[in-house]
Amino acid sequence: MIKFITFKQGAAQPITVTLSNMPKTNIMRKFLFFFCLLSGLILFSCNEDKKKKIAEEIIGEWVILSDVDDDYPQDAPKKIIFKTHERFILEYDESAFEDTTMLDSGQYFILENRKREAITIFFLPDSKMENNSILRPRCWNFDFVVVNDSELRLAEPTQYENRFFDTSSTGISTYTQVYVYKKAQ
Repeated sequence: MIKFITFKQGAAQPITVTLSNMPKTNIMRKFLFFFCLLSGLILFSCNEDKKKKIAEEIIGEWVILSDVDDDYPQDAPKKIIFKTHERFILEYDESAFEDTTMLDSGQYFILENRKREAITIFFLPDSKMENNSILRPRCWNFDFVVVNDSELRLAEPTQYENRFFDTSSTGISTYTQVYVYKKAQ
């Protein structure tokens, strides 16, 4: 027999309640509470497992093949090296940037927003000192489109272009740049 001891407000002595004389609504509330708690824990652990799996699959060196629209994007990192402890190195094509550093390194974060319908990676480069000035390299964020042991497809956030100057256009157009990387041998 399971006994619950409760104190009623203003009562001098505790009241002993057993399952046999406990109102059924209290039993149902407790069952519902524990069911919701257990469901939440299971759901949270599944999301963490998905992010952990991606974090393990991306470790290594990835070289850009192309983007979906062009043969080779000029501003995208041409090489991404994912290291352990959520560290990265981005290498840029020299023809894309004239006077900037060609390597950025820093920390990456794998994030999930259920309303975004994709897992996102955020690259936060380390700041640098140059000529007594602090340089803050560009931050990147991409959605994972495809992740496996040989291919990585990353989509940039949707870009909006104002096309009101073009008389053949309806106004604002949108596009999403998708970059395709392969794992280096």
